Amino acid sequence: MEPSLGELRETRERPRSPEVSGVHVLVRDVDGAWIAGASVCLVTSGERILPLLCGVTDGEGRVVLRDLPAIDLRIWAATAHHGPKVLPEFGSPPYAPGDRGPNPNVVELVSTDAIASGVVVDASGGSIDGAQLRLRVRGEPPGLCTSVDEGAFTCTAPMGASAGTIEVEASGYASLSEIVSLPARELRLALLRESKLRGVVVDENGAPVRDVQVRLRMALMEGRFDPSVASTDPKGRFIFAGLEPGMYRPLVEDGHYRSADEPPRVRVGYASESEEVRLVVRQGHRVEVRVQDPNALCTGPIVALQPVAESGAGPAVPLIASLVDGGSLQLAGVASGGYEVQCKCLNGTPGEGPPAPLVISGDTVVECRYDEGAVIYGRVVDPEGEGVSRASVNLVGAEHRYATTDESGAFALGGLAWGEQRVRVAAQGHRPSETRVVHLTEGSVPEEQLIVVERGLCLAGRVLQSGGVDGAMTLYHDEGQIILDASGEFMICGLIPGQALSLRVVGPSGPLVLSRRGDNEQRSGEYSVRLGDAPMRVELLVDARRLVVDGEVRDANGDTVADALVLAAAGYPRGRGCQRPGLGGARKAATHAEGDFTLAPLAPGPWMFYAETPDGGTGCAWLDLSDGAELTELALRVRP
Repeated sequence: MEPSLGELRETRERPRSPEVSGVHVLVRDVDGAWIAGASVCLVTSGERILPLLCGVTDGEGRVVLRDLPAIDLRIWAATAHHGPKVLPEFGSPPYAPGDRGPNPNVVELVSTDAIASGVVVDASGGSIDGAQLRLRVRGEPPGLCTSVDEGAFTCTAPMGASAGTIEVEASGYASLSEIVSLPARELRLALLRESKLRGVVVDENGAPVRDVQVRLRMALMEGRFDPSVASTDPKGRFIFAGLEPGMYRPLVEDGHYRSADEPPRVRVGYASESEEVRLVVRQGHRVEVRVQDPNALCTGPIVALQPVAESGAGPAVPLIASLVDGGSLQLAGVASGGYEVQCKCLNGTPGEGPPAPLVISGDTVVECRYDEGAVIYGRVVDPEGEGVSRASVNLVGAEHRYATTDESGAFALGGLAWGEQRVRVAAQGHRPSETRVVHLTEGSVPEEQLIVVERGLCLAGRVLQSGGVDGAMTLYHDEGQIILDASGEFMICGLIPGQALSLRVVGPSGPLVLSRRGDNEQRSGEYSVRLGDAPMRVELLVDARRLVVDGEVRDANGDTVADALVLAAAGYPRGRGCQRPGLGGARKAATHAEGDFTLAPLAPGPWMFYAETPDGGTGCAWLDLSDGAELTELALRVRP
């Protein structure tokens, strides 16, 4: 077949591909112009993309990446003004070892204004070059960038992204993860010096166990649940580096091994290393769980093995299957004996039949089915007949059961008893539906339900600033959140007459002091409004000043303390006492050799300042920055 005129033109315009032994990549924009200076990387194919090998395109938009790793991978490309893209795209299989794709691979980039830029610094304010940053937007390729030239960085996200999570890693520092509104300018990402947790894994005879995975979870009281994994060396030892200070719980659930005891709670201090933690494991069997759910009735399968208690013994604690790599469910280190298999779901859909007896004497495969019982099928639509996605279809009655609609508004609510059932729909932006009565008759085809949800009342408004905000503001309300643009206009719909709504505005520096325009009586981090029978409009005023606190930390003898950790938490009342705030939403600093520190930028409002010294001393102070000067001095006293 003769090539088309367009194909001939593209062949003439595209730079010729030399004979290469690696991956040849060409980067262009949507108008077909080749892009020089674009960053191109070979990245891992998993959900958490990691760069493996990178290069920069030449004047003809070309780069060749050699010395390919023998793993599945994708090609990633972006610039400081173009959003990231990967090949093959998400949803398609990655390139397997030995597969280089079309070679040359042509990547077409789209310009974007969803940009996050700023500096990476340590807790004392010094710049950090060489930090690796990842800007993640759900369902999209991440932006990858590196801090250079006194910690400066610029990461991009695809056009249209209004928010994302920026993750930072640097050698010798604790990793950082923050949610940012996009575009975000002049971000200041402060990293703490790393803390470490080390330990050893032994069997019940005290012999070291090599090549097992140890999982580390931050205690829920710290406000985070971010599991990490380390493997044991030939002497059974493991170490977790790059940690923030806090309370952690290490445990083993890997293949044929399981922790013999409850995971210990280990506190790790700032920039310190824990004493060696000793984990005793028991050897058992691996149990793989295969989920059969042909009608997609189950949201979040939960599979448990309930040990059969011996006569006279109390109830045994069930073993809960956990998700492992590849998306399968697995139980590790299961002891021989009798069990009952219980299959459930987060949305309440029951597994097929009653708990099934099971005797385990070796590696075992169990099956959970979720296709038994009556099913209610249907769609949730708005008054114009358009499908309503992410609506919750709830069973009305004593049982907790629900289904979530897909992009077309379709749902399937299964595992029901035959007879009369009642359902009600709740959807963001819409009024709750009336209760629908559905008759399910065994042996007959269920009638598809079409449930219409009306749009609710709307609250419109605008957020005005007294002072500038570098970066977007986010309006939080009881029904969700809105990323505000430069106009500050917003609209919240799906509300009910008489409904009370709480509004909060958060900027890059934290929560902002909020009041209704013309009403200075209510000045706090939250504004409450109650709807009438008709749509409403409000204008809100935020104090968007960026304040600085300079301080010092002194011990009980009045001496200054170096390398103390200082945390600032917004809106933390004095009545709760002096306690360490969660690291997730706190501003962080560390004292210099003279015991001084600087925290910036801080938003106006009440703050608690917490200090923790290397020897375990702690202390707190409270300041209300609502009406204060742009620079405030603070003295923090700590006690053993």
